[in-house]
Amino acid sequence: FALAYMLFGTYVLSRLVGSVSEAASERQQERLMERLLSSRVDAQAYSMMDADGDGMIDKYEYVTAILVQSGDVDQSVIDRIAARFDELDADGSGALDPSELGL
Repeated sequence: FALAYMLFGTYVLSRLVGSVSEAASERQQERLMERLLSSRVDAQAYSMMDADGDGMIDKYEYVTAILVQSGDVDQSVIDRIAARFDELDADGSGALDPSELGL
């Protein structure tokens, strides 16, 4: 009977430690995101964010850069999604119409 309590106690303790660790990780991630969103963009960061090199940072470039810097998304995932978009965009307009999505 004591063995059952020990096993149950170990299980509960491990869940508690896991929950505390997850909460701490989430707080750390939120602090990083706040720092990224509130920090000024210097010339080096501007150059890195301007993915297409046109001298301007559009919304897509800004969002992509922040997500990659925060570690929420890997650049290779974004590249795969963008490549799939390009495949679907048969007319090269930069927007998907219903026919390109098979609707």
